[in-house]
Amino acid sequence: MAKTKKPTLKTHIESYKQLFTNPKQFFKSVKKEHDWHKPFLFLLAFLLIETVILFLVNSITVLSSSSTGDALPKAANLTIQGVQSLIQPVLAIVFVFALTAILYYLIKFVDAKNPKFWQVFKIAAYSRTIAVPYGVVSALFVLIISLASPGTIPTFGSTVPIQPTAALFAIVIISGLLTLAAAIHTFYAMISGVMEYDKATFWKSLALVLLSSIIVFAIVMFISVTIITTIVAGVVTSLT
Repeated sequence: MAKTKKPTLKTHIESYKQLFTNPKQFFKSVKKEHDWHKPFLFLLAFLLIETVILFLVNSITVLSSSSTGDALPKAANLTIQGVQSLIQPVLAIVFVFALTAILYYLIKFVDAKNPKFWQVFKIAAYSRTIAVPYGVVSALFVLIISLASPGTIPTFGSTVPIQPTAALFAIVIISGLLTLAAAIHTFYAMISGVMEYDKATFWKSLALVLLSSIIVFAIVMFISVTIITTIVAGVVTSLT
């Protein structure tokens, strides 16, 4: 009996390239995966790569600040960056599981089918990794503009070397466009996955993915507003 070859780094790169350029064909090729472990590890690896790169880029931006004050503001900034780096991948994984749950029940309700949860998770997990290159490119762009610009604007008690005019406008526009492109690309991948596994039409898949995303976003906003309101109410009460 022939041994199954273990996937190499080149195999993973080629697999991701297919996901990025042809998600429909990619989801067809990973149908043989019968559990959630591989997509979860795939997602986790990309989130860790994204976290490390963004932390390094943001740290360089902070350390290259033109502030002449003491090192405390920079240390505080680096601490904030470190905490964010720990929280962001956890929140991303929670979001993927929440999106999977909503999409799973929507498919079950709309199509009266009984899809496997891990199959839907596979769609959400793999699709989320598409946003990683966009986030990295956006961060690198901000870093380059920041280092190339002599002006400074304040942030968290320190300063980041970017001009509050043309450079800032370029950052807002380019980062916004990259974020939009990442969202559209991720949605397209999820739609391709739903079409492949649920055998739904494009418009039906679009509606399922869009509605599930809106529901998750609404839940996140509700929880966030509730937490903020509770904190503010507590502060006001303690001051009165």
